[in-house]
Amino acid sequence: MHLLLILVFVMSVQGYETQLSASGMVRYEVGHVDSDVVITAGHSGYKKPAVYGERYGNGCYISANDTCAYNSINCTDTTSKDKCGTRVIADVNTSSLAKLLAHRIKLRMNGVRPHVIICDLHRSRVDVNREVNEATFGMSNAKIVYDEYHNFINAAIVSSSNGGSRNVFYIDIHGQIEAIKNKYEQLELEVLTSRKKAEDEMIEYHEKCLGVKLNFFDNIETRRETKVKGSDMVSERREIELSLISKGRQRFTLEHGLSSIPPLPQSIELLRDVKMSDFCFSAHACNNKTYVGLGDSKGIEVIEEGEERNQTLVTLHDCIDDIAVHNDKIYTLGCHDNLFTMRVFDLDGTLKHSWVHADDDNSMRNQFTIVDNRIAILHRKNQSLLLYTLTGEKMNELPSPVELSTEDSGTYICTAPNHSVIISDRLNDTVFRLGVSSGDVMWENHKIVGPRGLTCYKDEYVLVSHRSTRTEIYILNLFTGEKKLHYYNIFGKMSCLTLL
Repeated sequence: MHLLLILVFVMSVQGYETQLSASGMVRYEVGHVDSDVVITAGHSGYKKPAVYGERYGNGCYISANDTCAYNSINCTDTTSKDKCGTRVIADVNTSSLAKLLAHRIKLRMNGVRPHVIICDLHRSRVDVNREVNEATFGMSNAKIVYDEYHNFINAAIVSSSNGGSRNVFYIDIHGQIEAIKNKYEQLELEVLTSRKKAEDEMIEYHEKCLGVKLNFFDNIETRRETKVKGSDMVSERREIELSLISKGRQRFTLEHGLSSIPPLPQSIELLRDVKMSDFCFSAHACNNKTYVGLGDSKGIEVIEEGEERNQTLVTLHDCIDDIAVHNDKIYTLGCHDNLFTMRVFDLDGTLKHSWVHADDDNSMRNQFTIVDNRIAILHRKNQSLLLYTLTGEKMNELPSPVELSTEDSGTYICTAPNHSVIISDRLNDTVFRLGVSSGDVMWENHKIVGPRGLTCYKDEYVLVSHRSTRTEIYILNLFTGEKKLHYYNIFGKMSCLTLL
């Protein structure tokens, strides 16, 4: 007799039970006992452990019986590629969409949350939505993940059907990443073609204008006195050429609306080291001043540009977790009398408004940012983002599609262009961009270990700090989340980032 031992790790997250399969590659968020909805996302996994082999882009065509074989043999012939193609590109954000959908159904159904099953292993290692041979290419550890995924689905369906007494609404979420990729390539080709045409027009414009001007110049040149040196003539002619080229470029930019992408920062150097009167978690630069929020009831200090010393602006009893300057007002979020309190000051330190933030778990430091004249504060206990007016009226609460850690100093947030924010989660190794109007995740990055403070740079890049035994800075593309640069051994240890 053979005994099959299945290990399942159980965690309690945000009011529901999460079961993690023995391989660690499949998550089952157990739904409410009254739920008849099952949601799955099998293609958005991002993990690629070395112990899992890669699936090939196609199987092997067997002409004798007109079938495809999927195994360890890599067939490169055209027929196999045409008839036995497989898909290895992962979908984007479908796991986040599954969690978001479950959360919103829960809100609409008075707390009855659906069952959610997510595969975290990348599609290049296993495709849980294909027949088992095509899904695994005969790899035993991929087969284990495949079985874990479908066993969780079966368990969810049994629970949802209440033993077969009711129907089950099954939602399998997929993306169209390959279609998007093809469309992007087509769009890129169109852009390059248009750009080439525009460049040709610019050159033609240069040549036409330059020819007219130089002909005119030649006529003047013939009437010049012979005592004028040829070198002077050449110099004057060159000045006209440069002037025309400059004007041509200006016209080209105005007509075609092209602008250069800001360059990546080529170095990060320590300019000044200012000693504060106490430990600090956050700072914000504005109008040639840096405003620093201090802990241990010390308040706000200000550093003037070029100064090596700091001045006390206002003394508070709060331990300030975060600070921002917006429209000539200073905003702070701190803990006082076991409550998170937002305070608004004039630039001279005069208190204008204050209110209590709804997150009643004061054991964790918290963060906020200001986007589109709205204050966005993380509410990790509710796994959400709260939006307030600048005077403290609650406007909206967006459920976080990405799970946020609930431990101290775990999450950070900054404002990004186009009605969005960037959030980092140190304990979950996640950086993601969230639209504050739609609540949708625009991209996720899981390749930075322990991300901390972050800020946007020239509306093109995101700077993310990491701190362990040293501080490191990662630079990501603002629009895709792709890592562009990585700086090691940055000075000291730090948690927050701000740009002067």
